[in-house]
Amino acid sequence: MKKTLSLVLALVLALGVFCAPALAAEYPIVSEPITVAGLVMAEKVGDERILWKELEKLTGIHVEWTAVESDSMPVFLAAGNWPDFFHFTLDSAAINDYGILGGKFVDYNAHLDEMPHFVQSLEDYSELAKAITETNGAIYQLPYIEESATTCQARVYYREDTLRDAGCEMPTTTEEFYEVLKKLKEYNNGAAPLIASVFSGSYFEPFMYASFGASRVPDFEDGGDGSVVFNRTSEQYKLFLQYMHRLYEEGLLHQEYLTLDGTTRLSLAQEGLGVFMDGTAHSLTEADFKSGKCEIGVLAPLTSEVDSERVVMGQYPFSGGSFAINADSKYISELCKLFDILYATEEVAPGTGLYGEAGCYGPEGMMWAFADDEHNYYEFILPEGYEGSTTNYQYEQMIYTNCGRATALAHAVTSTPGNAQARQLGFVNNLIPYHEDKPFPTKFLKFTEDEQFVLDNNYVEIKSKVEEMRSQFITGVADIDKQWDAYVNELNAMGLDEVLKVYQASYDRWNGKN
Repeated sequence: MKKTLSLVLALVLALGVFCAPALAAEYPIVSEPITVAGLVMAEKVGDERILWKELEKLTGIHVEWTAVESDSMPVFLAAGNWPDFFHFTLDSAAINDYGILGGKFVDYNAHLDEMPHFVQSLEDYSELAKAITETNGAIYQLPYIEESATTCQARVYYREDTLRDAGCEMPTTTEEFYEVLKKLKEYNNGAAPLIASVFSGSYFEPFMYASFGASRVPDFEDGGDGSVVFNRTSEQYKLFLQYMHRLYEEGLLHQEYLTLDGTTRLSLAQEGLGVFMDGTAHSLTEADFKSGKCEIGVLAPLTSEVDSERVVMGQYPFSGGSFAINADSKYISELCKLFDILYATEEVAPGTGLYGEAGCYGPEGMMWAFADDEHNYYEFILPEGYEGSTTNYQYEQMIYTNCGRATALAHAVTSTPGNAQARQLGFVNNLIPYHEDKPFPTKFLKFTEDEQFVLDNNYVEIKSKVEEMRSQFITGVADIDKQWDAYVNELNAMGLDEVLKVYQASYDRWNGKN
């Protein structure tokens, strides 16, 4: 694997120089129009998306779309009647069975000379090649790359108006946060001001966890010397749980934080009773504020008596994958050139608006445009009389799903006042400057069949136990001071050491050590 990946990276670097003159590609791609078959994961195809109409005008390649529901995908793949390409992320099982073992997907490594924009992306993001390369050295899917104002997993929102009306300032430490919550509870006649969820993958947990030590990720992480550690048994995680128990015990964290449904959360936030929150803030509108403006703030990282550094969990600007090509397709070269357009950093042909950002919002000038370069603002453009949301228009009219390289609007903010603008400004000012430089690549680590077997037979139960005990420690059902050692011992007895060995082996491959 090390040798294969090294060759891939070497080829990328070589092609980056060799392919530079080819950036001005000639269009259309084909001398005579062709039709290729593409598959989307949905109940139905719906209207033909504008992005793909514009790509067809430029390239001469028409895509005939069909749809399949996610539950039917295993049966569809097994049947073997495949399209030319798949326009969604195929899971690791499908990639293993039909790619690594079956050889039924195209390996993009063999076509990098036809994809100069994608090669440039591999150069621009040093970890990208490792993230998309499988255990056999192949690249079967192309990544979605996005840099936006809200590219951050760890976050906490708050109502600026309620904080101000209660005479509180934005807290900067965990103790200040505690005192602010107490004051807000009194101001709101006993209502719990914190309505955030606390579970693996939530916005709130990694944000608050990072305040209690040098670690930034509650799960797997580099211990600082290249060794993988599991932080759910760490002293820092214990401090985090003790703090959350304190908030729960004093009624500062909503007593039903685990079971509150979305409607109730939103109602509490709209009434100003829920002041600090997670994704619930996304649904607040101008009508929910007396001022008629979305007064939504984003909390900056907190420090504590054990950690004085303001840093939050980072996030790589790439994810998922798409565009797996059927190895039996007659149009492999044409598809590679087509997809490459969506990795360009500027228009591939004057006046088309087609380049990387089009894979998210469509061609520049159709759904979006730069509004104010000086302030890094952009604006959305919707058809006159359109009554749906911007998001609905994006996915139902412009694109099927995010793809390509959406980096033109990196850290840009919408020029339209409202929820999105308020949150984006909060991220730009209070979160993005504090991202850790090099996140642990948990979701990009690849596992062999034997390694996956260990994870399936050990880590699934370990995760379940972690979730169970987190809630018990926070609510006080379990006494963390008396039962912490028993909790750690139980995780070890469930095979944590074997899980760590698997993660270590994969992380070593990521770092080119084996």
